[in-house]
Amino acid sequence: MANEPQPDSSGAPDLKFAHYRVLRRADGSIWELGRGAMGVTYKAYDEQLRIEVALKVITPGQVDDAKAQALFLREARAAARVRHPNVASVVYLNTTPGNFFYAMEFIAGESLQDWLKTRGTLPPAMATGFATQIARGLGAIHEQQIVHRDLKPANLMIVGAAREKSRTGSDSNPDAWQVKIIDFGLARGFGAEGLGTEVNAQTTGFRGTALYASPEQCEEHGSIDGRSDQYSLGCIWWEMLTGATPFRGRSHRELLNQHVSQMVPRERIAHLPAGVQAVLARMLEKDPANRFADADAVVEALQRCRERGASGGDSIDAIGVTTHDAPDRAKSPTAAIEPSRAGGRAVALPLLAAALLAAGVLWWLGRAQPSAPASASSPTPTPAASPTIAPAVARKAIAVLPFANLSAEKENEYFADGIHEDVLSNISKINDLRVISRSSVQPYRGANRNLRQIANDLNVSTVLEGSVRRAGNRVRISTQLIDARTDELLWSETYDRDMKDVFEIQTDVSQNIAKALKARLSPAEAVEIRDNRAGSIEAYDLYLRGQAELRKQTKADVERAIDYFKEATGKDPAYALAYAALSSAYTLKVAVFDDSPVWLDAAIQSAEKAISLDAKSAEGYAALAQAYRHKGWQRRSLEAFEKALALNPNLEQAASNLAWIYLFSGRYEESWRLLHRVLGTTPDDAAARLRLGELYFALGEAEKGERWFRRGIVLLRNASNQQQMEIALAYSRKDYHRVLTLWEARLGPGRWANLTAAKALGEMAEESPPGYFAAMSAARLGNWDEFRDGLQAALGFADPDGFNYRQILTSQAYLLRHDGRDREMRETCTKILGLVQRAVAAGNEFWEPNYNGAYAYWLLGDHEASDRQLDLALKAGLFLGKVDQDDSNADVLLGNPRFVAAIAEMSRKIEIQRARINELEKQYP
Repeated sequence: MANEPQPDSSGAPDLKFAHYRVLRRADGSIWELGRGAMGVTYKAYDEQLRIEVALKVITPGQVDDAKAQALFLREARAAARVRHPNVASVVYLNTTPGNFFYAMEFIAGESLQDWLKTRGTLPPAMATGFATQIARGLGAIHEQQIVHRDLKPANLMIVGAAREKSRTGSDSNPDAWQVKIIDFGLARGFGAEGLGTEVNAQTTGFRGTALYASPEQCEEHGSIDGRSDQYSLGCIWWEMLTGATPFRGRSHRELLNQHVSQMVPRERIAHLPAGVQAVLARMLEKDPANRFADADAVVEALQRCRERGASGGDSIDAIGVTTHDAPDRAKSPTAAIEPSRAGGRAVALPLLAAALLAAGVLWWLGRAQPSAPASASSPTPTPAASPTIAPAVARKAIAVLPFANLSAEKENEYFADGIHEDVLSNISKINDLRVISRSSVQPYRGANRNLRQIANDLNVSTVLEGSVRRAGNRVRISTQLIDARTDELLWSETYDRDMKDVFEIQTDVSQNIAKALKARLSPAEAVEIRDNRAGSIEAYDLYLRGQAELRKQTKADVERAIDYFKEATGKDPAYALAYAALSSAYTLKVAVFDDSPVWLDAAIQSAEKAISLDAKSAEGYAALAQAYRHKGWQRRSLEAFEKALALNPNLEQAASNLAWIYLFSGRYEESWRLLHRVLGTTPDDAAARLRLGELYFALGEAEKGERWFRRGIVLLRNASNQQQMEIALAYSRKDYHRVLTLWEARLGPGRWANLTAAKALGEMAEESPPGYFAAMSAARLGNWDEFRDGLQAALGFADPDGFNYRQILTSQAYLLRHDGRDREMRETCTKILGLVQRAVAAGNEFWEPNYNGAYAYWLLGDHEASDRQLDLALKAGLFLGKVDQDDSNADVLLGNPRFVAAIAEMSRKIEIQRARINELEKQYP
């Protein structure tokens, strides 16, 4: 025959068993398929039937052992009794003394274990399709009164189904593949017609693979049946869907105990359709009596899951965000809540990567403004998923709606916006009022507004409307304060004045609102409202123009804003607000467009100037805090944000960023309180919800984390931002395949080259965090070429003193070690340590530099120096959130007992805070 394997041409003698010739690889070595305690499996050729087979031969050391022979015969006879497309068939058995072997069909595929190593997770529809095939094979096995007892991914082979392979989408179509159950080495009989039970072939006691063993196996029950295999299948299906098994004890005994007594971690599959969750939970019941009656019942349940997914009724492969009408039901694609095991080898990458990079994305979104506000006729309401904020007290919760521009010149829109923002800013300084933020009222710009609906959306009682008409040096400002519940007009006024009187108008409006709402206005607040003004109309006009440009947030607009603010300070050197705005513009430039630290120095100088001119400038302290944060001066940033919030309790910018610092310092309860405070003044704030999602992931509450992420994503009015946060969410869930899918969709097949080109044009600097997520995901999946390309691109545009550069280098150091390039790895670690020293010398107070120093020293083998750096990081507030000590992605520092002890202490603190937050949640149903 043309395709008949030829004898080896190397001159080595053939290895033969009866009429089976063991094949050799291209290098002349024996083609061994697997090796276990019972025997060795070879790829062989049946010279009579002229087919390839898998030949299992009893190990030489057991060839004369009567018990081993009995067990070997049991395995062969068990497999031979089953004839089913999803079970490998035995075609020959030889029991000649001294030559025990059997032949079974050769499966030209790869094991499910290898599939999962390279894919991490499978699409839910595909995982369910594979589970259905396995259940069918189990049905045939159990029909013969046999329990497999060692069902695991290594004993499941995947082979292409010829009739389906040519069809479109075969890679993700489970029907294009056939699953075959192999290896009956631990099979046992049950029932009257079960496998023989000769005394010398008994296999009582624990036998199997602990990761997939049923509770009755773990307890070494003398009698088990097919429902034990059903439990094992549940563990395998779980792993296909999430990337990890349900239980992963640190020792064999702990793992057995978890199967017997620990509740299944349902929160790890909360992102899956309800039907899938229910079937999984039943298959994994501790008591066999509570599982499905038999494999046929499992097949029916799995088929229903697939049918509901195909019809969209219970979407298995839904892609996109949760809809408003089902806020608490996370319909998401495949999610790997536990880390995947890439390429059979742990991918040791720094634990703080997700924390720092997600923080960068969230900050960027936190300062972003809606790019396309909703129309006046159809404003965007707060989704039903939003928490119910405590009811407003009387009329003291107020929304200041955007002022209408009635000027003949439409270019005066900036002026109307500026007046609106200044009035809102003045009112927000009154501690006795709850004032809705500017970003939340922007969607209600325009005429024909339904005030009652707006008040209901924003959870307020009172609404201020206004209009501005400017003509030359004259300005007319009309305002009316309305109780939206009753349509009662509480106060109104029209001011027709010279431009030079605009500041008195703003003060008068603020004071009259406080009076109408019976709000307590302290003497200090009254002074602050009066003093927050420019010395000249020209400077004020330039300031308003700068704010209008800054809100557009493109690179060119930010540069124009900086020029306007500089002109304003030139016209009025004592204008504190203009200096604060200039500082914010410089920081925005650093964060989004230019990583050079020189602009942070300018930002700090401008903010300090604002504070020196006005010691009670909340805006000045907030701008200073933001610059400090990007400088790495964590303690000083925290203090400045706290000062800003004390001066203006309604300053959303300060509250949101302070919550961020609390979050990444492990002060979860304080962060939680502040984030809900933000939601009180900014009901549609996406960033607050996204940060709450990050907080819950840090607590180990994956279900709640995803729910809050989804609530934030649906509020993002920009598709690009939504896509970024989908990437961040997938990374938080450890769904690395989805990260790469989204990343490729974002920038196209040449994603890394596209990213570099886009950055060179200065248009897409915000891509760094999701791009880094993609690179890290590639590494965790064992795709080293992709990881290498991603790091190279990231290093190409990251500033050596910038936010992420040291972190990127630590990943590069690990990659170099993986590649065996030890000299370059050591050089990179030395470079990291130099940057760490430079950061510390520059006053960086964040724990990240010392943490990276600890990582670099550990790679270099200097454990004492690593411990010193780790101690400094802990002193600076190192807090990583919920860390699984079995997480293979962290095996570098998890080899350090001091680090493991620190993680244990963090976990203890997390549990305390989680209990407190669970109590706080009762206030926000």
